[in-house]
Parts: sequence; C-alpha cells; structure tokens
Amino acid sequence: MSNDEQELILDLLVAYESAAKRKRNTTSCLRFNMCIEDEIVMLAQSISEGSYKVSPCICFIATEPVKREIIAADFRDRVVHHYICSFLEPFLEKQLIYDCYSCREGKGTLFGVNRLEHHIRSCSRNYTLPCYVLQLDIAGYFMHINRELLYKKAMLLMDKIAVQKNENGVRMAQTGRYKWIKDLLRVII
Repeated sequence: MSNDEQELILDLLVAYESAAKRKRNTTSCLRFNMCIEDEIVMLAQSISEGSYKVSPCICFIATEPVKREIIAADFRDRVVHHYICSFLEPFLEKQLIYDCYSCREGKGTLFGVNRLEHHIRSCSRNYTLPCYVLQLDIAGYFMHINRELLYKKAMLLMDKIAVQKNENGVRMAQTGRYKWIKDLLRVII
C-alpha cells in the first residue's frame, strides 16, 4: 500500500467522523458502522482504482418546517462527499464573498441573522429610513442545476488547484488525492 493510499484511508476516516455527526442513528450509518474498517478499506480501494460508483439515493417527504421532498445520499456516499469537501473547502473559502453563509465554518444561522441586522441598520440609518429586504427561495434549484456547466466550473477550480503546492512542496496535480478528487467529481456530478 502506497503512502497516498494510506493517506486516503486516514482522510476517509476523518470524512466518516464528519459525515456521522447527527446521522449516527440513521439506517445507512448504522449499517456502515457494523463493518466500518472493511467499509473504509473497500471505499479507499474503489476510489484509488477508479471504480467508485454512486449508490442509489433515499427519497422521502419531510413535513417540518414545510412539506418538501428530500433526496438523501447513502451514508457511504456522504463519506465521499465529506472527503471531497475537506479537499476543496480551503480553495473555495478564498473565492467566496464574506456574506455567503451556507455550509461554512463559523457562519451559521445566527451569524447570518446578525449580519442581516447590521445591513438593515446601515441601510435604514439605524431604523430612521425605510429599508426593504427580499427573502426568496428558488423552487427546485438543486434539481435543475446544469450538470455540464457545474462540471466545467469544478474542473476550472481543479485546474487552479493543480498548480499549487501542498505542505511538502509537491504540486497538487502530482498527488494521488488530487487525481482521486478529480475522478470523484466526474462520477458524482
């Protein structure tokens, strides 16, 4: 087993811990936990060999806070999603605007509410002038994303990452992790 493959297993264990937060009692997480060592090793093997395939999703209706259809990835795929995010997040963080809050460390709902209040106070000159706020939700947004365009944008990001060097001074494009992430993005998108 190469150093890259050993690193992949360790990265997948970290991704597992992240994916398992608030999901430990779900059926797919419990099933994964029954043979966690085997699952991680098989997952690492399928990623390094380029044979990883996305599992069927679980679809259900949630009624709180509003009725909506949920399409959830199998837990094994959630681990892969967290693995990909752990790689891409540092690069994406540099490109996002300050007031983008979704899935960002330290930028939860309360942070967003406080920033909204700051902007309203600023716009209304401390509530002395009228100020308007638009709240909207784009119905079916994620179901209608142009996957071809998303994939092209993901590859542009990967091209930018490729020329950067990791902590050992090696160009990212020369690492196993870079190649595996690029392959996984192709399969998932």
